Amino acid sequence: MKRTLVFLLSVFSATISFAQYPFPILSPSATPLPLSASFAELRDNHFHSGIDITTQGTVGLPVKSVADGYVSRISVSPYGYGLALYITHPDGNTTVYAHLKQLSPKIDASLLQEHYKRKSFALNAYFSPNELPVKKGEVVAFSGNSGSSGGPHLHFEVRDTKSEHPLNPLRFLPSVPDNVSPVIYGIKLYVLTNESSVQGRNSDKYFPIEQIENKDIPVHGKIACGLHGVDFFQTSGRPCGIVTIRLKEKDNVIWQSSISELSFDQTRFINAHIDWPERNINRRFVQRSFKLPNNPLPFYAGDGLLSLAPGEKKELVYEALDFAGNIRSIHFSLVGTSPTSFAPKTLNGDFAVWNKTFVKDTLNCSLLIPRESLYDDAYISVSVAKNNDLHIAPELPLQKEASISLPIPNNMKSLPKNSLLIAERLKNGKFNVLKTVANDSLLTAKTKKLGTFFVASDTVPPRLFSKNSRTQLVPSNSIMIGISDNFSGIDQFNCYIDGRWMLFEYDYKNARLISSLSRLPIETGKHHLRAVATDLCGNESVFEWDFTYNK
Repeated sequence: MKRTLVFLLSVFSATISFAQYPFPILSPSATPLPLSASFAELRDNHFHSGIDITTQGTVGLPVKSVADGYVSRISVSPYGYGLALYITHPDGNTTVYAHLKQLSPKIDASLLQEHYKRKSFALNAYFSPNELPVKKGEVVAFSGNSGSSGGPHLHFEVRDTKSEHPLNPLRFLPSVPDNVSPVIYGIKLYVLTNESSVQGRNSDKYFPIEQIENKDIPVHGKIACGLHGVDFFQTSGRPCGIVTIRLKEKDNVIWQSSISELSFDQTRFINAHIDWPERNINRRFVQRSFKLPNNPLPFYAGDGLLSLAPGEKKELVYEALDFAGNIRSIHFSLVGTSPTSFAPKTLNGDFAVWNKTFVKDTLNCSLLIPRESLYDDAYISVSVAKNNDLHIAPELPLQKEASISLPIPNNMKSLPKNSLLIAERLKNGKFNVLKTVANDSLLTAKTKKLGTFFVASDTVPPRLFSKNSRTQLVPSNSIMIGISDNFSGIDQFNCYIDGRWMLFEYDYKNARLISSLSRLPIETGKHHLRAVATDLCGNESVFEWDFTYNK
């Protein structure tokens, strides 16, 4: 009863308006824009740390500071958050505005100084309280699509300044219209012992909602559940995350997951929170209602474990709630059956205990998985194919980096050592290049996922070419250089005009380096551009181009 009361209080608090800040971005009509992603929404390898505010496919909308404060940090990267602004406030919180197109002139001037001081496009710049103060409602930036953004929008966060933990921004913003309840697509039942069964089989099973709602499911032994569902905001048709999941047996809460705060140090534990094989194979985000051994996430209550004897019936209710308090419930029952004898399962590989180091050597290849890297015990199989691929099964994510070593093939021993690398084969026919160290006969790399790995070489330098249609330029023009690499990927680049380092942005989504003439410190006249780029294997390309600039 006490646990139920605590849950009800947490749900009640989620529906209270904590409005302290206005929306940080205004549309042309000065009304709040719809949300396309929610706090703690499930993503591959991480929880979403803020909310996404759509900009209706446009860039350049004004982004306003939600409260008085000062710019404490600016980060710039081709990936991730892209151009991001951090504003620290007197109330103990820091707000984050990411995927920006540009900053306000006052703030941009300080950022430009940092770029030229460090001679780098990618950077993290930190500022003291007196350097860049801002007022509530002041335009501090303009929305964009920078970094790893999949389309124009503003990513907005509220973080506790001291801990740097992201908090649910909806606690601080005006209410978002939402009368749409979450959607439950299905439920997965898990067998937890060799004697347990679901519908007479000693294996986990996923049930679409129409196959389980108000139905009796025959099971035996120790069982656990998982829920597959999403939420929708009234103002957006895009699926978002469910705030609270609760599993009840009658009035007893046997499991609850409710996320109001995150830690970046723990966000990768989402791979223990969800059923990762279900996501990897069937692309479903099923949230477990029980904990794997290596899951330290703090936002659970109850253990979610069920044990049914023959003839026993447990009536269960799953409840999914959003931040506005809308709820979707699904009723189903588990009915205990007599035990069934199962043939022993064929287990391939060596047994790996999640909290012990696992080491395997075979045919000059090796694998080392540090302790507390696996989320649960597993049988790990390591084999080498005829094409020298290293197969590590099953394909699983790791919390910490594992070390893999492969011998250099005979046909590659004459190549420069820095041109050799280890890559992971992906299901879509693509590959993921790993940072690799080479010695006389062996390559070693780090990976956070088990799978299939191979040795490759890259001796081809990046490609650089002009994307400008003319050489006569004015302040409204930009210099654009196409940039691409055939295998290992771009590692570094630098651009010089008349021998001086100049700031160019690396826009990897459009495969270009770009710089606006109005931001370049050059005078009217003829100029010579020199761009240098290297890939991850150290192959270098140089591109030179002459142009005339008229202010």
